[in-house]
Amino acid sequence: MNEGGMIKVYVEKEHINEAEVAAAVGLSEEELQKLYRSQTIAPDLKKKLKDYFNRNIFDGSLLTDYNLGVPDQQANKSKK
Repeated sequence: MNEGGMIKVYVEKEHINEAEVAAAVGLSEEELQKLYRSQTIAPDLKKKLKDYFNRNIFDGSLLTDYNLGVPDQQANKSKK
């Protein structure tokens, strides 16, 4: 799965508000939608997303957790 797809899966599975995600990383909602289709994410944006989600969603463990039915205890608990 591409990195943009990982963002979309996480936002949907954890019921995170897309407008809040977009605002937190400095994007419009339209730009966030385009980002979902991206093969790779720029390092600075990736760091912002990791900080907002309080989890590295790009390391592959996310899909493993979902396949095993493990809930994400950190979902949408940003370090604001």
